[in-house]
Amino acid sequence: MYYYRIIEIKNLEPLKIGSKGNQSTYSEPTTEHIPGSTIRGAIIGELIRLKLFNDKTKDNILLNMECYNAYPYFNGSFYLPKPLHLRTDKHKWRKAKANGQSKLKLANLFEEKDAGKNQLEYSFVSIKDNMLLGRKIDKEYRLHHFTYKSSPQNKEQENIFRYQAISSENSFKAIIRYKQELEKYMKTLFKENRILYLGGSKGSGYGKSKITATRLMKEFKEVKEELGINSYYENKRKEIVITCLSDCLFRNEFGQPINHISENYLSELICKGAKLEKQFIQTGETQGYNTTWKARYPKETTIKAGSILKYVFEEELTNDEMSTLIDSLEGKLLGNRVQDGYGWLGVNIKYPGEIFIGEDKINNKEVEGQLIDLDNLIEDCKVKQTFDILISGMNEAKERWLRTFYSLIKDAENTEERLTISKDLNKNQLRNMEYLIEQFLGLGKGEIENNIILDRFYANDNKVFSLNGCNFKLIWEFLNGRDNEMLTRFANTKLSSQRGRLFYFKTNQDSRKFIAELLKTALHIERMRGN
Repeated sequence: MYYYRIIEIKNLEPLKIGSKGNQSTYSEPTTEHIPGSTIRGAIIGELIRLKLFNDKTKDNILLNMECYNAYPYFNGSFYLPKPLHLRTDKHKWRKAKANGQSKLKLANLFEEKDAGKNQLEYSFVSIKDNMLLGRKIDKEYRLHHFTYKSSPQNKEQENIFRYQAISSENSFKAIIRYKQELEKYMKTLFKENRILYLGGSKGSGYGKSKITATRLMKEFKEVKEELGINSYYENKRKEIVITCLSDCLFRNEFGQPINHISENYLSELICKGAKLEKQFIQTGETQGYNTTWKARYPKETTIKAGSILKYVFEEELTNDEMSTLIDSLEGKLLGNRVQDGYGWLGVNIKYPGEIFIGEDKINNKEVEGQLIDLDNLIEDCKVKQTFDILISGMNEAKERWLRTFYSLIKDAENTEERLTISKDLNKNQLRNMEYLIEQFLGLGKGEIENNIILDRFYANDNKVFSLNGCNFKLIWEFLNGRDNEMLTRFANTKLSSQRGRLFYFKTNQDSRKFIAELLKTALHIERMRGN
């Protein structure tokens, strides 16, 4: 009989866990999760320290304990690798993101022939309120320097290199599966929170982590409920869709590597024929370093996490057969090198058809037991001054955003998102309007006659120049204080996006500044095109 425990890992220091398996360059990329082999090594190290791992117990522990990969746990949600059968169109994604949309419909390669070609932008996803939430892991680089003696004359040489690492203060969750007789060791190990060191360069400011374990669980159903993935399974009768939740290493009955689960294996579980109908996979390589041997493990080809396999059975499955199948595939790691976290599978996970465009964020953060409202914090004068200094140094990034945004709304199909600048406008006419915008922004070198320009035909014709159905004259009046519902709604919608809130955070007056700077950028682009 096997038991399960879920552990939560909070890295108090950056985690250096190399993802490419070589150190021939001066910079080695990091993984975005904590591999099961890393967790397994840290647990065995702690058992050695507690004198629970010795010549009598080591075989039992090594052969009967499996450590699953640890994936992000954020804001109450557990995240899993993105599935490869869900796709987007990168152009629609960028346009929706720039326009401040909150969600986007996903394409399912099982259901649509001409689906989007691009994989999801986020590395990990979670299901919440029948929507997918995306998550990226924060990473950082640190520069290192050391000297060493490399010649018979003992000459010193210097080496400068950098490590990429997972940033500190991230939380992860992982599963540990072990035989019943190991519970006495696990109970001792997890009776209190532990400080363990994970990954490499532990003596150089990397790897310190706090480990907290949950209660003992005897069935994998309890584990799924605890992680929040239990209630999203469909009742299929003649087919199953298997998601690789970790990298997998499969072989057939002859010991040869294969890129799917053997059909014979599934047929033997329930005594009904199974056929692999469709698969969406990516391949990778095994990783790993043995500190005892001081060598890396041999490379083997794997199926990467997120790969999807669809099998169809010759006959419909009964409830008991489906339950047996799911328990056999999900209740344990499958394939080779399972002790290192390879072979975690999910069956018939029901992924929603839409995804939130922005990452899951929390508006309030808890510091030393007190909640701090970040929105109100910005209202503090000193904090606002600090933000002013930061934003002033991001003018180049803001200009790039405005240029990208203009390219998305120029002659857009949706009238409420359209910025029209006729090709018939000549260079002088474009420059006249640009002068007025610069005057509003305080960038003009001298005063010009507003009425002369505002009386011209191009300032009053929507077909020549308009934003959200408003001609240049109406826009100018709005910039100078006159109410305009259409322009206000346009600005507020666009400024609700992540970058909009960053670049224009001060007051409601920023909606006018945003429109002015957008028009200045657009007019300048069109004027330069005419040269």
